[in-house]
Parts: sequence; structure tokens; C-alpha cells
Amino acid sequence: MIYSKYYRKWSLLAILIFASITLCTLLMLPTTAAAKEKQISADQLKSKSRLSFTLRDANQTPYTVYLFADDEKKSTLTEPNDWTNNKTGDKSYSGTYRAALLKKGAKYGTVQTTKLTIETIILPQTWNYTIKGKEAGTPDMLMLTDWGTSNFNEVHTYIIRSGVLQPIKFTDNKGKKISDTYWALKK
Repeated sequence: MIYSKYYRKWSLLAILIFASITLCTLLMLPTTAAAKEKQISADQLKSKSRLSFTLRDANQTPYTVYLFADDEKKSTLTEPNDWTNNKTGDKSYSGTYRAALLKKGAKYGTVQTTKLTIETIILPQTWNYTIKGKEAGTPDMLMLTDWGTSNFNEVHTYIIRSGVLQPIKFTDNKGKKISDTYWALKK
């Protein structure tokens, strides 16, 4: 009888440990699955993307940033767009745009989770652009702009850090976060 209580105690402990490990594993699965990044072949990115930009990270590794929308709708401008300097007949595209990064020489790009503010692309376009880093260790910046007022545009700035497209967060001189955007004069 002493042995059966001894074995019952250890059996119960083993079952609790097994159940705990199983529960922890099941709770970890959604997080692990959500962390997996979607890969798209370079050829698919080139064919489905509306815009692309070449950016270097702080290590000067070149990437191509492709902007695409799975729900993209195409239309034609029926009148000039003064903000974008587009003419009647230029092609306009709208949708929920996402970015994918393709490292130079890679066969597959990685779809980014970074939320983009761009909803419309009118071709040809000049208001989304890059600024090259001039000093060693400085990444290039991707500037996505949007109409703000008659005098100013809203600018969203992104860099590549550790192989991920990330927005730049602006802070004041005390380190307090101001915004993810800034305003710039037109032209």
C-alpha cells in the first residue's frame, strides 16, 4: 500500500507535467504561425508591384522595396490632378498597399507587416521617392507622401533595419514621441 501511494503521487505529477507542456505548446503555436513571413518569388513581385524603390540598410546591403495591393483597382484620370502633376488620361490605381523586401540576389522577397499609408498611385509619379544615406552606417530612406493641405504634404518615412521595413518615429529634443509623419512644403 505504501508503494501504490508512492507511484500514484509520481504518476499524478508526471501527468500534470505532461499536461502543462502540452498546453504551453498549444498556446505557442498561433504565435509561431503568425510570426512566419509570407515569401513571394522575385518574378511575381516584379509583375504584381505598382512601384519599386532601391534602398540600402545601414550596412549598405541593397534591397528592392516593392509596393503592391492584392485588391488593386485601376481607373483613368478624367481631369488633371494638380497635387500629383498628373494629366487627364493618366492611370490611377487604388487599394490596400503592402510592401515586400527583396534582398539583392535573392530569389524570394518577404512581405512586410509594416502598415503603409499609401492608398492611391497615379502613374507616372514623382511624389514618392528615396533619399540616399550619405554617411557610413546611415540607411537610405523611403519617403511616401500624401496630400495634406494646399501648401504642405504629409510625409511618411521608412528605413530598412535588420532586413525589415520600419517607419521612422520622430521625437522632440527630450526624446518624447511626436509622430510617425512630418509635414513638408510642396516642391
